[in-house]
Amino acid sequence: MHLPWWLLFIFPCWVLGVSEPSPEGSSAPLTAKEAVILGTVQGVTEFLPVSSSGHLMLAIQAMKIPKARQNSRILGLLCILFQGASACVVPWVLRRRLKDFLPGLLWKKLFLIMFLGTFPAATLGFLLKDFTAENPENSLKIVSYLLPLGGLYMGLVELWRRRNRPTSPQNSKSWTTLSWREALFVGLMQCVALCPGVSRSMMTLTAGVLLGLPLAECLELSLLLGFVIVSGVSGYALIKNWELDPSVFYPLSLGSLAAFLAGLSMIYCAIKLIKNYGLMPFVFYRIAIGVFLLAVL
Repeated sequence: MHLPWWLLFIFPCWVLGVSEPSPEGSSAPLTAKEAVILGTVQGVTEFLPVSSSGHLMLAIQAMKIPKARQNSRILGLLCILFQGASACVVPWVLRRRLKDFLPGLLWKKLFLIMFLGTFPAATLGFLLKDFTAENPENSLKIVSYLLPLGGLYMGLVELWRRRNRPTSPQNSKSWTTLSWREALFVGLMQCVALCPGVSRSMMTLTAGVLLGLPLAECLELSLLLGFVIVSGVSGYALIKNWELDPSVFYPLSLGSLAAFLAGLSMIYCAIKLIKNYGLMPFVFYRIAIGVFLLAVL
């Protein structure tokens, strides 16, 4: 059983009622309220093709967090760890599907697809980690352009899918049958998602569609690849910054719990929405929010 959608709001509303001093005079990068809001935004958007990192930037700007804290290395670390917390729901949601890989050589096939599907983006992201934009305002402008452009791209892919969908379920492919070239193609497509506002989920879903996979299979592949790459990045960041200041633990725990609960609630909504309506709702959403941002920035 998955969490009812209304449980998504209980924990954030409880924390938002907590009064606490501003962190201006302390070393804490976030207040409890800010951490829960960012964690909830991360969990809600992680599994949707709308760019969770772009929405985190929007939330940070909307909450008017001071630039000194926006540029803080610890704030960036917390956002990465919130991503890891939201991704932790994937093994539970796909536990029955993963059991199919227990017999024989299927684990080798799973490992090959996961490796080729994540290695290009993970390698490129590691090489470019020191060249990412440091100015939040510039990053937000990039997001405002890439959200509608990504929506137009996804809309074209969705129209192509609807015209070329299999006439019979028996003719449908499974992501478990991908060749190493096809898995590598998915991995290369994920490299584009290193740009803020693109969305790793969008690139994986559209790559799967272009390979002839049904949306349900594309969604499973997107969830699994997302879990691998996000948990890897979060684990690396945690190991690299294991000597955290104690003031970070409180917002980290609150934000991570909010991200996990939001992700657990929203992942089922994402599955139903994509299976029932395809990618068009997200096309319209990306274009609408992108046009709004371009108008106000």
